[in-house]
Amino acid sequence: MTSDSGERRSAPSRGEIEGLCVLSAISDDGLEVKELPVRLGLSPLLVKPVSEALAPLVNAGWVQYSDGRLSITQPGREWLKERLGEFA
Repeated sequence: MTSDSGERRSAPSRGEIEGLCVLSAISDDGLEVKELPVRLGLSPLLVKPVSEALAPLVNAGWVQYSDGRLSITQPGREWLKERLGEFA
C-alpha cells in the first residue's frame, strides 16, 4: 500500500483492523457500551471483553467514554477515514 505522498504503508495489524471495526460500529450519535458487541455482530454477553478492548482506542484519543456511552472523537474520525481511504 502507498499513501498519497508515495510512502509505503504496511498491511494493517490485527489490532488495527479491530480498531477500524470498532470505530466503524460507533454511530455519529455514539452508543452505550452494552450496545457495541451487538453492533459488531457478537454476542451481547461479550460486553466485558469488548469493553476491555476499548482501552487502546480511548488511550489513543480516538474514542471517548463518558457516563456509559462511547463516542468517536474528531481525531478518531480522521484516522478512520484516512486508513479506510488507503484500502479503496
